[in-house]
Amino acid sequence: WNMISPDHVQESVFGYLFHWLDEVSAITNTVRYGYQSTDADLEQYYRTAFALIRDNAAGSVLSAHTCLFKLLITMDLNDRADDFLQIFLPMLDNRFPPECWAQTLALLLMTQKEQEAKAVLDKYLALYPLEKIKNSLSVADFAHRCGIKGFELESSVFRQIMANTRDRVIEKNITGKSVALVGNGPQETGKKQGGKIDDYDLVIRMNAYNLTDEYSRDYGSKCDIWYRTAGEYPNERQIRKKGNPLFSIVGTSPYGFDYPPFLVRQFADELEKGHIIQSVSTNDFKNVLKKTNIWSPSGGALMSMWIKTIKPDFKLSDCFGLALSKNETPSGNWKRADGTVNPLPYYNMFYEWAQIHKLFEGNKI
Repeated sequence: WNMISPDHVQESVFGYLFHWLDEVSAITNTVRYGYQSTDADLEQYYRTAFALIRDNAAGSVLSAHTCLFKLLITMDLNDRADDFLQIFLPMLDNRFPPECWAQTLALLLMTQKEQEAKAVLDKYLALYPLEKIKNSLSVADFAHRCGIKGFELESSVFRQIMANTRDRVIEKNITGKSVALVGNGPQETGKKQGGKIDDYDLVIRMNAYNLTDEYSRDYGSKCDIWYRTAGEYPNERQIRKKGNPLFSIVGTSPYGFDYPPFLVRQFADELEKGHIIQSVSTNDFKNVLKKTNIWSPSGGALMSMWIKTIKPDFKLSDCFGLALSKNETPSGNWKRADGTVNPLPYYNMFYEWAQIHKLFEGNKI
């Protein structure tokens, strides 16, 4: 556990729990060895985190608050949000960093409580500078709608991403077409599958994928849809220029807090050029994960299940560069095609492999 840093666990629901609750009894072996949990487990984590924040007993207020926020998103949001906000809103003061305020505002906006959000925003502006809430697109959009200047770009990007997500633009483009999902693992190395992959109607590639000619012989070069997080990739310009995907799926919700200014500017430029950017809707995300009890999936697991919900005829044989083959034993490491290895302390690849096979083979997604 000493290997885990805040950066490693930033996208993980339960990563936050491990980061600051690793000695609390609520963390059971079920989660420790799989990040799969029942509704009862989630309820226990929620109550524990809630109590620690309420009693001001958390070692890190921001980590505790973020953990609870992510749990609220993962669970039945409307049932829990009212309880949380009723107790937490009166406590919100300068003891809490700006990120906690932004998370609280996003939660209010997600549950259509704009009157309460306006009161929180007014209190925030008396304590902190505006810049601190720009990384949350939904909050920036709300500030813009409240007449506060300086959030025009963030508001425009937020509205376009949300409109595309609501209208299911990418899902409509996937329907009726053959789709290949291509990860960055070593599974295709030496197999010369590039031509076969590029023959699919649509090819979905992930994160900082390789664009070299040598790589393309095994993995192809075509990229119609790019699944990415809200981080910055060293080869991003190359992907944009050479890969030239028309669609992007962002793994971070616009209600999240990981949209740095450089990315907002980039998205604005791409949207202006006609590029389609959207996220996986919160409801789709929850519906897929509840079928598996994988509450913190890898990108490959999430995308394979998401595509299956759109295309019932999508098969594991349409996945390349991912540890999903029936003949392959997954590992606790993320092995890339270029030979590098990335430890995955917050994914249980064995559990993901078993659950995905169970769902695909039984057509239960």
